[in-house]
Amino acid sequence: MPTTIFVGINLWILTSGERLGARPTELKALPIL
Repeated sequence: MPTTIFVGINLWILTSGERLGARPTELKALPIL
């Protein structure tokens, strides 16, 4: 299931983005979902 892998990566990007305080990474991850 590639979709689950993409979602997992996006969630990891979101969590890491929040830790770094980077909003651009969050905006890039949302369209992929």
